[in-house]
Amino acid sequence: MRPKIVDEKNRFGDFEIDTVIGKNHKGALLTMNDRVSSLVFIRKLVSKDAIPVSSQTIETLNLLKIYYILLLLIMEKNFLIIKLSLKI
Repeated sequence: MRPKIVDEKNRFGDFEIDTVIGKNHKGALLTMNDRVSSLVFIRKLVSKDAIPVSSQTIETLNLLKIYYILLLLIMEKNFLIIKLSLKI
């Protein structure tokens, strides 16, 4: 059961994570869907075992953290540019 705040879909980063198993149980994908932005990450898994799945999940979340920080920096820079241009 998920927390109520997740059902409100107000914050970025609440992911629904699942695996998709291939035909005849050959191959697998990791899917990570952000509930607010509908951003989807799909990664090919080397194995369906718990350790490779959790490793891919953590690796993807770490990449997302880098993108999120870069996005915040870009937004902050754009805000600063707008703020400076309004002062002139």
